[in-house]
Amino acid sequence: LVGILDVLFPDGDYQFHSQQAAITCKTLLKLYLEMGDIENSIKWLERACDFSVHFDTYEINHHTTPLLKNIQEAGGIRVDGKSLSENLLSELKEIKGIDKIIDDERVKIAFLKLEKVKTEEYRLREYLKKH
Repeated sequence: LVGILDVLFPDGDYQFHSQQAAITCKTLLKLYLEMGDIENSIKWLERACDFSVHFDTYEINHHTTPLLKNIQEAGGIRVDGKSLSENLLSELKEIKGIDKIIDDERVKIAFLKLEKVKTEEYRLREYLKKH
């Protein structure tokens, strides 16, 4: 799936497809962790985080890929009022074997990206409730 998205959207304008790509990458992360392949585990964790952040932060009406130019509406699908990044962060911390890579600097950076989006999403939700 991820390779197909890279072909269909070469400029990275994955938009709402990022959600499924993040899930696919998380599955690959789990498989590589089970096999003990640290480098590929980290690669797919980083990709899952990148897709998740993209999904939560994309400009709804600004598409650059020709396939999406006519789409006028989109938006993040929320689970329990949480962003995809917030849910992914929680799920990643619970994956069996994640302790093998949790101290790697690349994993820490990926988690920080998710944390930043999670925090910004939370602040936006709180702001909207008050106004």
